[in-house]
Amino acid sequence: MYTGREDPLSHLKYFQIQIDLQGVRGDMCCRIFPATLSEAAQQWYFNLAPRKFSSWKAFSLEFNAQFSSSLTLSLDLGDLVEVKQRPGEPLRAYISRFMTDATRVSRVTNDGKLSALLRGIEVHGELCKDIRKKGSVDSMSDFVDRVEGFIKLKEVIQRAEGEQKPCKLKAPSIGTSAQLLHYPNNSNSSGKRSNNSHRQGNGK
Repeated sequence: MYTGREDPLSHLKYFQIQIDLQGVRGDMCCRIFPATLSEAAQQWYFNLAPRKFSSWKAFSLEFNAQFSSSLTLSLDLGDLVEVKQRPGEPLRAYISRFMTDATRVSRVTNDGKLSALLRGIEVHGELCKDIRKKGSVDSMSDFVDRVEGFIKLKEVIQRAEGEQKPCKLKAPSIGTSAQLLHYPNNSNSSGKRSNNSHRQGNGK
């Protein structure tokens, strides 16, 4: 469903793929497409003048122009180089964020993507130290293999540290049974039973 906040061009392309699979052609698209709209996009469609468009091409151009402010801007390799691993950010999270941005870069080679990815790794991280120690990374598949090893090792260490944390016992609070054992009712400081308990009724 398209609400008006997503990329209109991506929605149109996805819709075109779906109707091609169903064998739909021509202006029948104009009848089916409104079923994919909701919220602000649906209200826009309801406000259109009847018979405003004479073809699917004219309608799709108007739709794309209406929601052009939501277009996802493409990136170039220079933008991808600026994607850096943040302090304390897990390696898995950084790579996922990098790969998401990399999909917005057109005509980027694997070598360019790998170079930008290596530049963004935390300089003092264990992976960066290992790469400097063992030499350069030959390919993206080589990099992925190394990363998977480091991620799995890190997760195993974190689980082991979590299992080894000692349990902290709370000290008994005032008025618990543990303290009442040392101070029985109806007794004086010497541990003898009070002789005035019957005469005084409700004693201290």
